[in-house]
Amino acid sequence: MDPSAIRPRKRWYALGAALLVAATVAGVICAVIFVRAMTPHLEEFSTQSPGTSELVAGRRYDIYVATPDVDSPAVDCTVTGPDGDVPTVDEDWSVIFHAGEEYDARVRFTPTSNGAHDVSCTSPDGRVELGVGRHIDGQTYGHGFAAAALAALLGIGGVVVLIVTGVRRGGAKRRSRPTAAWPSAGAWGPPQPWGQPQPWGPPQPWGPPQPWGQPPGGRHVEPPAPASGPPSPPALPPSEDPWASPPS
Repeated sequence: MDPSAIRPRKRWYALGAALLVAATVAGVICAVIFVRAMTPHLEEFSTQSPGTSELVAGRRYDIYVATPDVDSPAVDCTVTGPDGDVPTVDEDWSVIFHAGEEYDARVRFTPTSNGAHDVSCTSPDGRVELGVGRHIDGQTYGHGFAAAALAALLGIGGVVVLIVTGVRRGGAKRRSRPTAAWPSAGAWGPPQPWGQPQPWGPPQPWGPPQPWGQPPGGRHVEPPAPASGPPSPPALPPSEDPWASPPS
């Protein structure tokens, strides 16, 4: 059978491989999105050393607090730009990683002008490490989850296409192979006769009984006459006196 006539065609293998490649690309994009979202650039400062950051008007920023312990320290922050104080809003939503430490977003603000902005914070817990960075919103994480879902669907689709194509092509190849045909009933020929049974013949005579012959010596020995009456019991041995003295 012509291999090109087998269905489905081999091009379906190429489609499955292409889906797997697309799944790999989507997975890489997903990883990049999450890495960038979880590790933004921070302008570091502390409660004992206020910081100055070059910010862009209209872009949202967060003040992140380092949380080496389980509980995040309380902070009170102010932001001053070229136009004066910038309104701030408490934030407690996103978590990022910077320099191997975890930071929690505690304050969100949006500058009204471009340029340098002074950021200062105080805390009843003493010295607290902080940083100013871009705001991570739910849309960023949504893009990452969408890329992850797309990668999973593409990967599953590619595996399914490869499996189905392989199974169906294997079945088509088996069906296309020639099979040995069983001979018809007439191909074996007519049954052969068994022939006539052979006669057994008449039974052979056994003949007269043969004599036992004469005893050795030519003498005729009469058998002993049977005893008249019951046989006598055997003689008992003589009893010994258990009290007699032994012979000397």
